[in-house]
Amino acid sequence: MVAILIIVIVGVVIVGGVLAYQYYWQPEKSSVENTNRNPQSIITILSPNGGEIFNQGQDISIKWASRGIDNVYISAYYFDTNGNIGNPELDEYTFNNGECRLTYEPISAASGQYIIKKDFSGRCGKLPIGSRIKIEVSEQGTNIKDLSDNYFSIIGE
Repeated sequence: MVAILIIVIVGVVIVGGVLAYQYYWQPEKSSVENTNRNPQSIITILSPNGGEIFNQGQDISIKWASRGIDNVYISAYYFDTNGNIGNPELDEYTFNNGECRLTYEPISAASGQYIIKKDFSGRCGKLPIGSRIKIEVSEQGTNIKDLSDNYFSIIGE
């Protein structure tokens, strides 16, 4: 009888311990905490998102949709024929390794639009001609961003 009682007590302790562990166990936190952010924060570029052709010197409207985002930066990237970020096709331009930051300061994500003016495009001046360009809209201070799905082009006037 004592042996049965001991087996029952050990069984209750083991089952109770397993249930308590499952109830109170919390997964390890990731190295990047997002405690102040909505886990559903997102940016989606609407245009240019690939296939568009613009004339050099034409205003270009960048549009995006976002949720849970306050401020964004906007950059243009020029890609080489191998799909790597590189300088524009014409040697007369020098970019920061193929990147042209279009906004100096973060802008409100809620606006959902930024116009690249025909005569000035941020730190790199007028955007040069190119056939493999993508836009990136990124949240300030996080890794939440979107890049155009495909290339767009800027052709000569």
